[in-house]
Amino acid sequence: MLVAGVPPAITGRFIVATCVPYPAATNSAVAILTDTARTNMARIATEGLNFEVLEFQAGRGGYDVADPTQATVPLAASVALIDPVFPTPITYELIDSVEYPNNSSVAFLCRIEKAEALYGLGELGIWATIINSPLFPAENGTKFLFAIAHVPLQGKTDSHVYGWRIVVAP
Repeated sequence: MLVAGVPPAITGRFIVATCVPYPAATNSAVAILTDTARTNMARIATEGLNFEVLEFQAGRGGYDVADPTQATVPLAASVALIDPVFPTPITYELIDSVEYPNNSSVAFLCRIEKAEALYGLGELGIWATIINSPLFPAENGTKFLFAIAHVPLQGKTDSHVYGWRIVVAP
């Protein structure tokens, strides 16, 4: 059970259910857990692994270049975004806030401010960090792509804020 005020650590079996821009939800997309996330979630029970979902990236992939009004299907085997551009190709942005829509789901709010990431965006990745790996301590601090979403091309200019709400539900 998720409790309001508890940091957004994923400690049970969850799947990413939806990914829609906010505040005006004009597009929707399916976000999926990566294979690495599913493996690491299984390791919670078998090895005592613990990780936190705290960061995100946005990228220029995720849409069909022949028809940018269509998203491509994200691959569960993904270990990185196709072309990450925000905050930079090798860094991550903290998730802005967490909501608890009900007792069994959590929503991560990710936001890109004005004058940031002035690109056409179509991909969002949610990143987790291993904080305790009892069997493999060298993994502590390792980041992995937890979930990935693809959407039709979204133009980002310096005059608007770009936001996403990623809902993780059982």
